[in-house]
Amino acid sequence: MTSVADGQRDAAVANFSPVEYMAFLPWALERKLKVRVLRETAALDLFSHVTEPGEGNLVVGVARYESDLETIDRNLGYPLCCVEAHWTRNVDPMAEWAGVHATADPFCNPLLRYVGLRLCPHIPCSPHCQESSKLGRALAGYLDQGVVARVVELLSDVTWDSYRGTAIVTARPFRIILGTVPLDERVVVRMKGAAHGAR
Repeated sequence: MTSVADGQRDAAVANFSPVEYMAFLPWALERKLKVRVLRETAALDLFSHVTEPGEGNLVVGVARYESDLETIDRNLGYPLCCVEAHWTRNVDPMAEWAGVHATADPFCNPLLRYVGLRLCPHIPCSPHCQESSKLGRALAGYLDQGVVARVVELLSDVTWDSYRGTAIVTARPFRIILGTVPLDERVVVRMKGAAHGAR
């Protein structure tokens, strides 16, 4: 949200509990941001950002101008290539990167998103998307640079290994085991990038 207040992005979307929303609102209004509850949902599936009808989670849009809230999906600051890729995906985005064993910029690596470790706020269209990397670097400027350096280090060597609905994500020193879209074949994505990328 700070990136919207500072003019880095036109708009942003976030999920809040009602209590979190009430705590956030004064901060946003003090910065003259426009705020709108876009919908209320029962649950948020962080794997795919799919929501279910109900209560308890607020999907909130924030923008500098009211008009940006009207067309918020086009004003989030995501690269057009990534927006187009998002609307054409029908499986886990990582499955589309099957067989990737590549050097990739840690600033656009989404493989640790399951535990909130990523510097790019969306899943890029590819592991080499320059616009996503640029956005990740810009947003990393809002974070403590010691934290950024550690996240970049973790994102510099990650493997996503999926088979029959279970994905194992390995980034030393830990491993994450989670559910994903069941696939008939084993899919492995390995992303390596320079740990010195936190400039």
